[in-house]
Amino acid sequence: MIELKISSYHSPRRWTLQSHKMVKLQARRRFYDGKILYIHRQRDPAMKHALMTIGLIVVSLSLVGVTVVSAQSSEQVVFRGTGAGSFQKTSTAFSFSIWCEAASSNSYATECNGSMSFNSLGITKAVGDTAPIRELAEGQYQMTVGSVDGSVACSLTNVLPLTGGSTNTVNVQCTSPKGSGQSTNAVVQVTGPS
Repeated sequence: MIELKISSYHSPRRWTLQSHKMVKLQARRRFYDGKILYIHRQRDPAMKHALMTIGLIVVSLSLVGVTVVSAQSSEQVVFRGTGAGSFQKTSTAFSFSIWCEAASSNSYATECNGSMSFNSLGITKAVGDTAPIRELAEGQYQMTVGSVDGSVACSLTNVLPLTGGSTNTVNVQCTSPKGSGQSTNAVVQVTGPS
């Protein structure tokens, strides 16, 4: 609660209001009977202490957040594309879109998530890492992913050199559905520290 002491030259008055009402009071009661009012705000000491404590906590958390973010920058790798191959002795188009966290100090280090689809086989599955992403050479990565139900288990490896846009080659080897294929229109993005 905020206590307002409002006085004019002739008639002093005291009002106790909630803080959101005080602003309206100041806007409406700037003049009283044509005379200027003197508005004195008095805050409760406990309220002042509480507001200062909250302010300190907010500032502390914002500084900790900045430190944590800068300490946890990471290298991320994305493979996305379509291709053709032979899986389960069937020629089929396939597609993939997979994101991995390569080098990192956070809890997602070496994790991968995404999806793979094999058109003629009617298989479209969410996939996650079954082994940590590996950097075979500078800029060359191997993702090993699989679906929860085991219907998809594949390794995807990009071919050097890396190029911009959808002009990269990614080789796909699968144990389920058994077979292999290649994408020559893949996007391979590597971001963050190397």
